[in-house]
Amino acid sequence: KGGDEVMCGRYYFDGETYTLIKSIVQDNQYEYDEGERDFFPSQDIPVIIVKNEHLTLVPLKWGYTMKQNSSLVINARCETLLEKRMFAADAKTHRCIVPAKGFYEWDSHKNKISFEPKQHAILLMAGIYRETQNEVTIITTKANQTMQGIHSRMPLVIPQSDLHKWLYDNQYLESFLSLVPDELNIISGQIQQSLFD
Repeated sequence: KGGDEVMCGRYYFDGETYTLIKSIVQDNQYEYDEGERDFFPSQDIPVIIVKNEHLTLVPLKWGYTMKQNSSLVINARCETLLEKRMFAADAKTHRCIVPAKGFYEWDSHKNKISFEPKQHAILLMAGIYRETQNEVTIITTKANQTMQGIHSRMPLVIPQSDLHKWLYDNQYLESFLSLVPDELNIISGQIQQSLFD
């Protein structure tokens, strides 16, 4: 399950993340119990969309449903986002942000590693959504320097200062899709030094 690649298949969120997101949006339709939680594909996750011209936090199911089978497309590659029929229209009209405290990835030795932003308290992962089905998928890009020794892909992370440009303005879309995300902090997990040599 995953789409173009099995990447960014789990992330985490906590009460501080929720409080910060509530201060960014104008309308909140997502109920959260304040504890730290991991989010998985097929769950309803908190997503920032533009609704009635307001930034609104809504619950959407993580994963685009495939008509021909029961699998979910949880990621979309930025390199082919505008070419694939499944994604192209939503990329132009239904962009969103999936906020997180951080995300997990597993290295080749099956070590679980947590990644969080260096500059901000929240991670803003780029996504697109299907309005009629209430489904969302997270956009991925090539790994930056932090990720390269662990995985070839990572979420496309939008700088907080560019939040409105990503959500509202199509003229910046292609430049965002070629963006190299800022370096991340590795919070936990044992990584063998040889991976970086």
